[in-house]
Amino acid sequence: MQDYVHFSRFLGTSKHNNLIAVFHRLNPSPVYLEYNTWTTFLRNCNDKKFINILRQKRLIIDSKQTDKNYFKAFKELIESNFRNSSILYLILTKQCNLECNYCFIRHSSKVDRDKLMKPSIAKLGIDVWARHISGGFNKNRQYFIIFYGGEPLLNLYTLQKALEYIQLCQNRHRLPRKNLNLVLATNGTLLNRKIAKLLKRYNIKVSIGLDGIKNVNDYYRKDSEGNGTFNRVIRAMTILRQEGVDIWISSALTPYSIRYNNRFINILERYKVDQFGFNILRGKTLPFLKRKTERYHYYKMASDFIVRFSRSSEISKIYERQIEERLRLFKEEKFCIIDCGGCTGQLVIHPNGDITNCPLVSRRIQNLTNTDSKFRIWDTSITKNWQKRLPLYNKRCTSCNAISICGGGCPWNVHSISRNIALRDNSICVLNNKVFEDWLWTKQRCNTNIYRP
Repeated sequence: MQDYVHFSRFLGTSKHNNLIAVFHRLNPSPVYLEYNTWTTFLRNCNDKKFINILRQKRLIIDSKQTDKNYFKAFKELIESNFRNSSILYLILTKQCNLECNYCFIRHSSKVDRDKLMKPSIAKLGIDVWARHISGGFNKNRQYFIIFYGGEPLLNLYTLQKALEYIQLCQNRHRLPRKNLNLVLATNGTLLNRKIAKLLKRYNIKVSIGLDGIKNVNDYYRKDSEGNGTFNRVIRAMTILRQEGVDIWISSALTPYSIRYNNRFINILERYKVDQFGFNILRGKTLPFLKRKTERYHYYKMASDFIVRFSRSSEISKIYERQIEERLRLFKEEKFCIIDCGGCTGQLVIHPNGDITNCPLVSRRIQNLTNTDSKFRIWDTSITKNWQKRLPLYNKRCTSCNAISICGGGCPWNVHSISRNIALRDNSICVLNNKVFEDWLWTKQRCNTNIYRP
């Protein structure tokens, strides 16, 4: 190899049969060529045409300093997104009328579960968030207020008052209107036509927990009397569809649902679900279900299932939320900044007014009652510490082929398992590598873009 050719440390490769993909890990725009062609090139580096292609993709550089300068500028661009807040969680209550086996809230203290958020707390939370977004409002960004639980419909009164206040803030131009999404995260069992009409009036999107077809969903999702939720959820979805409310589905991936959920796509098609997402079990919930299931093996099974399901659902144009977002980034050659809003400006208001950066974290940053007008959650030590665990700051991650579609996963997941927030989230590592390799080797990309000397 001639010494004037310097390869970037971000050069990634992936071999498949007699082909190899060559790409920049931070901005993967792959070049496909025969493996023998690549090995021949590495021996002599005399293909000027190919050298120019690799230079354009920053895979051949002038010196190591070129990589350092690019990486520094890349990080600065990413970090410019840290000081914004696009998500507000209002946890209306931690009470729930169900007792799903895998639920982390089910195993929390009774004191936490019994608290209901008062309308005054909801209004204060909305005010604090409005101050967060006022300075850096972006008309091209989507903003979200998520009503969360427990089961938020157990606190319907505060939900109604919060909706009225949000509308008042919009009328006074303190909150955006066109790009503000209101989302209710519910198990669906308490929904009726009156509530559906309320949700439609305020243009709320409803994210319902449904783990699959009847026998799959009812295996773990049960009420306090041991009854499954499937029939009640389907009834709720029917009412929502009749009232013109957008339906999202949130589906927990259990060891059972991974094996027996192939017909789930039929439900998504029938009820014209606008968006759905699979949730890989986080934290210590897995042992609640199947104590002998090895965690890494479960992550692999779940990732394989998500990829298989996504392939089968492409015909129906129904895309899983995580896959759709990663595919968009891959096609646009963009970098996934974060998976978790807790690493930037996400604001979470608990029933008692405590502020955290994650709905699963109970350690408060402040309380609304003693928060001044200068408070910004991205300036707090906990948010800055969470940012340090992002892939760009982890040397092991920068050598991973899938770093461009990895936003670092779930900090709460690794903290719950190991008590060490700095560790990698293996659940997202397994998924991202599976997804990346699958997209990299689709026949459509390879057959239309193969370099030949």
